[in-house]
Amino acid sequence: MNHVIPIDISNNPDLLRLVREARANNKPTPLIEDDQTVALITPIETAETRKLSGVWTHYNSAHVQEALKKSAGTLRGVNREELLGDIANQRDQESSGRHA
Repeated sequence: MNHVIPIDISNNPDLLRLVREARANNKPTPLIEDDQTVALITPIETAETRKLSGVWTHYNSAHVQEALKKSAGTLRGVNREELLGDIANQRDQESSGRHA
């Protein structure tokens, strides 16, 4: 069984610099030896950054309620069965990157 062995880089200025750059750019940094990628320094998302960048970050229930009120009646007069059939037909079609 593979186990991850942590390496303390506190006293390794070169690795610390690379880690800090990866964090600042929020992008993985490949480590290359002789034109071959041998490792990847990947910033780990913290609970704080997850909280700030989550799907609910800008959620505002008052705006949602207002939008729902404004949309009331939008589909009035639409044949429900025909609409559901059209949606089902579209879902059955293949599209780029997705198979039916």
